[in-house]
Amino acid sequence: MNDSNRQRTVDDIFNALGGPAAFARGVTEHGRPAVKVSPSGAGEMKRRQSIPVDYWIALVEFARSRNVTWLTYEALTFIHAKKTQPNLLKIGEL
Repeated sequence: MNDSNRQRTVDDIFNALGGPAAFARGVTEHGRPAVKVSPSGAGEMKRRQSIPVDYWIALVEFARSRNVTWLTYEALTFIHAKKTQPNLLKIGEL
């Protein structure tokens, strides 16, 4: 399987963006003034394997700035939905 087509995880997001501290800086820099996340808050998201929807716009913008092209709104939806729907089709299998 091509790596770009495999099912991604929350860990993949944090790894691609440089870890919780880098995630926190990037999301805060790319978010609206009300969107701020601390390194400890980002670490908690990673531990829970869940990133709240309120951060997704800033997260996708940060990912684009880092050329992490697979991190899209659709990818975030599948990553989070597969926890409750494990048989969900992978992106592109429709």
